Amino acid sequence: MHISLQTFLDVTEHANGLQDWQQEYCQLEAGFYSGQTVDIRWGKLRLFREKANLAVTQKIHFPDHQQHIAIPLVQTKGGLFKNNALSLFPHAHSFRAYAPSNYDVLILSVERQKYPFLGHNAHQMRVLSIDAETFTLVKNEWQALTDYVRTQHFVEENLYDVFMRKIEDGIALLLEQQCNMDRDESYYGTRRYIVDHCQAMIEASPHAPPSLMQLCRQLKISRRTLQYSFESEANCTPLHYIRALRLNAVRRRLLSSEQPTTVISAAAEQGFFHQSYFTRIYQQHFSETPSQTIKRAQAEYNA
Repeated sequence: MHISLQTFLDVTEHANGLQDWQQEYCQLEAGFYSGQTVDIRWGKLRLFREKANLAVTQKIHFPDHQQHIAIPLVQTKGGLFKNNALSLFPHAHSFRAYAPSNYDVLILSVERQKYPFLGHNAHQMRVLSIDAETFTLVKNEWQALTDYVRTQHFVEENLYDVFMRKIEDGIALLLEQQCNMDRDESYYGTRRYIVDHCQAMIEASPHAPPSLMQLCRQLKISRRTLQYSFESEANCTPLHYIRALRLNAVRRRLLSSEQPTTVISAAAEQGFFHQSYFTRIYQQHFSETPSQTIKRAQAEYNA
């Protein structure tokens, strides 16, 4: 995995800063330019975040083997992308766009062959249909991920798998429900069987629970089947189930006297990068804050 954070004080340096993309930017507004990118790459997947304080025009040449999807993080007037929606870039040799001042956008790049349905009307800019709840969930997760890079400036290698699971889960939520995937579900006769095997897989890796995509791949089922199985057998979604396991894993780390840690580190190990969100759901789940858990553990250890 490659993770980088770059800050630019010149629009041309900004355009040249993204590896494998050929870009040309022109600054439209007078003023002191400030731009930034967070780039996360693993194999054929890429998630990057780009922002700048001034309006620019952009001429972009995309890598041919990838499809690119934009998720705007701030509401803007004008510009290329529709607010609160997934915008699919056209498949073209070169592409021109306008980015308004203070734009802040996530770009997801996926293998074109893996999602052939994205090739429909490929030469047009399109908006993908996605429900608001799912869109907001994934947007917030990926924003928190890139915010972590921006604030910490360095990501330890033990968090690489966590980052990848967060990105893969987001892709599953955004894209794979729209894809008519081939699946072999006949072998899995009952939903109970599916939940039991998911539980076994999760227990086999207690400190790094598998992602939704990994569960589906291992069991050779669709995400919808996974969803129905957990709802009928565990009375919750698989996302809620895995989140509960992750929260419990954080709690075990905080209670451990043999491996003392900070709240930020323990949360990050389980994929929680937005601290206020993590603290809120942790308190909802355990009726105490993470810091209260640490204080209680220290008091019991010193008693």
